Amino acid sequence: MLPSFSNSATRDQSIKAINEVESSKFPLLVNRLAHGMQVSDKTDVFTQEELIKLESSLGVDESGLKSLLDSLNLILTQAALTGANPTELKEQLGGYGIAEEKAFAIVEVWQSSSKQIIESLKERLAKPTQLDDIQWSIGAAISSKSKAELKSPHATIQFSLKNDKNDQDQQPITVQMNHEQLLDLHQKLQGIQDKLDSLK
Repeated sequence: MLPSFSNSATRDQSIKAINEVESSKFPLLVNRLAHGMQVSDKTDVFTQEELIKLESSLGVDESGLKSLLDSLNLILTQAALTGANPTELKEQLGGYGIAEEKAFAIVEVWQSSSKQIIESLKERLAKPTQLDDIQWSIGAAISSKSKAELKSPHATIQFSLKNDKNDQDQQPITVQMNHEQLLDLHQKLQGIQDKLDSLK
C-alpha cells in the first residue's frame, strides 16, 4: 500500500517533485535518506548546511526540497510498516505515476536497506517521543503602527516533548494558529478521542 497523502493535490505535487529530480542524483539522495532512517536516535538526516547545498544542487527552493524529502521518507516508512516486497513496491510506485527510473532507484535502495529501516522503525515505535506539557498564550497582530488596531487574533502553543529512551527533554515545538486552524485541530483531536472512547 502506498503512502496516504493528505489530498490529491499534495500527492500530485509530491510525485512531480520526485520525477523532476535529475536521474543521476536521485539514487544518491534516496540512499542517503534511507541511511539516515536507519539511525534510530537521529531525527534530522541532513544538516542545515547540507539542505542548503541540496537546494542548489537539485534546483529547488526550501519548500520544494521539504516536499521531496517528506515524500521519500513517507514512501520508505510506509513500505517498512506494510512489509512491502520489491516487486509490489515498484508496481505501486509506477501506478502512482512515479517515473520508472525513479521507482527503480527507490526499490533498489529498499532492497538493500529494508531490514535496517524496519528494525530502526520498530525501535523508535517501541520508545516514542511523548508529550510532557503544553503552554499557550493568546495574541493579535497590529494592523497599523499609527492606530493600535488589533486584527488576526492567534494562539501560540508550545509542546514540551520527552523521549523515554534517554529520559531527557527535547526541544519544544512552538506553533501559531489562527481561529480556523485551532478549530480544525480541535475537531481532529475530538475525532481521535471519540475513536479511543469507542475502543474502551
